[in-house]
Amino acid sequence: MFDYTTGKLLKIIPEKFIDGAFFNEVTMDDEGNVYVSDTFGPQIWSTTFESADAKTFVTNDLLKNPEQPFGLNGLTVTPDKKFLIASVMNRTIKGGGRLVKIDLANKKITPIELKNDKAVNSFSGSDGMFFHDGQLIMVNVYSSSGAIFTADFNKDYSEARLQIKDKYQSVYDRPTTSTIRNGKLYTVNSQLNHIIDDKDGKMNTPPVLPFQVVSVPLKQVLK
Repeated sequence: MFDYTTGKLLKIIPEKFIDGAFFNEVTMDDEGNVYVSDTFGPQIWSTTFESADAKTFVTNDLLKNPEQPFGLNGLTVTPDKKFLIASVMNRTIKGGGRLVKIDLANKKITPIELKNDKAVNSFSGSDGMFFHDGQLIMVNVYSSSGAIFTADFNKDYSEARLQIKDKYQSVYDRPTTSTIRNGKLYTVNSQLNHIIDDKDGKMNTPPVLPFQVVSVPLKQVLK
């Protein structure tokens, strides 16, 4: 963990080997609790600043992709600090993604109803995801149908209206996670299709070097 402003290293939490787990997206609440999605299992792990031991926070079949070994990915805390929003991906099927919410108080897990058919039918689940000014920004794992998505929620986060934000679609090459800095959206171009079957004939081929982190103006993305 690094200080965003100074770049100072704050803490290292060792990733202890857990058989069958694939730690992926990380998010944190105001109390310093750290939550991590498990892409190979239907569970979310947790740890703290004080502890290096990961433990299962929740496990539920709603967090599982029944068709592929890759399931949970994107994970973030809602602005009201009441829920985790998690994404279950189906990265090779257009429109196969889901969002669920986890109540941080009682650990209840419920699916989120997705609105706007055009976007829903193109959403295959999120990699990086985070809230910005109350709106959820997500990186769609089936990126050829739109790399960047947004979601606007109702009050209790039971419904989300999705939108495709494809103004800068041409700069993305299998994007994974993103962050915001100084008014720009920075995104990693992973080229994962070279090592994971993406049905485009590039599997097991060399990536294009150097790897890129691309940036686009956030205001233009969200228009």
